[in-house]
Amino acid sequence: MKKTVISILIAASLGMTSVPFTAFAEADTRISTYTVRFLDFDGNTFTTMAVPAGYHFTEDVINNLDTSALSKQVDTRTQKRFSSWWGIPEYVYADVDIKPLSVTGTISLEKVPDKKKYYSLESQISRAGLAVNITFETQTGIDTYGNYITEKEIIDISSTCSMDYDTAQDAFKSGNTTKVNIYPIHSEQAIGSYEISYIGGIADVDNDKVITGSDATVVLSEYTKLSSDPSHKINESVKKYGDMDFNGIINGSDATLLLRYYTLKSSDPEYNLDKFFDETAENNK
Repeated sequence: MKKTVISILIAASLGMTSVPFTAFAEADTRISTYTVRFLDFDGNTFTTMAVPAGYHFTEDVINNLDTSALSKQVDTRTQKRFSSWWGIPEYVYADVDIKPLSVTGTISLEKVPDKKKYYSLESQISRAGLAVNITFETQTGIDTYGNYITEKEIIDISSTCSMDYDTAQDAFKSGNTTKVNIYPIHSEQAIGSYEISYIGGIADVDNDKVITGSDATVVLSEYTKLSSDPSHKINESVKKYGDMDFNGIINGSDATLLLRYYTLKSSDPEYNLDKFFDETAENNK
């Protein structure tokens, strides 16, 4: 069964830090028993110990305290977990309050994948650009003014996240648009989502369900007619599916791009339009 991601990641990151011991300078010999009060994160009493004067705290005693109840889910993306105790005297000669230190983990979706439009059902759903982080804020001590000393660490967990779909074929089974949820590892609760769409038919201007050199010929023919006759109305199929550079104009470059795609596809059956458009955009940067 999957568990909340924060719980697992914080648990994995925690190591028991060394217990900080302090000492009281003077002993009050008139009192034989003292109260040691362990507080929770809100400053309330978590548990108490009645100990004799001069009681010596050892790490075994501290480690035997069950601190699991101190951990809490702050919200759906943040969990606070016990780390260690602060202010434990080595020997007890007065009533004393001991405070807990914590590690707080917050998971955040910083950026969804860049690719939102797909032109081939043969494509993998792209993860490029996905950014999911966990920010850990660790309390390491308390200064002389009573303020917590903290350290921050940000861990990129993007590569461990999963999404609803791996392929465009799966994503667009029910339509040309779909929502993709993003899940942190070991979690059934999505950290966020984004929408992708499928645009079919691009480059197949003759509507024969196959992209060949004849499609490039049709585009070039329509452009030639338009060049010689500005009043020429471009074929609707060419206008809709032949604009290979997506600039809203049908011209010779569209025919060139279409022919280039056909050539690359002919030499590599695994090649598809999404790879072609991604590579073209990269080359034009």
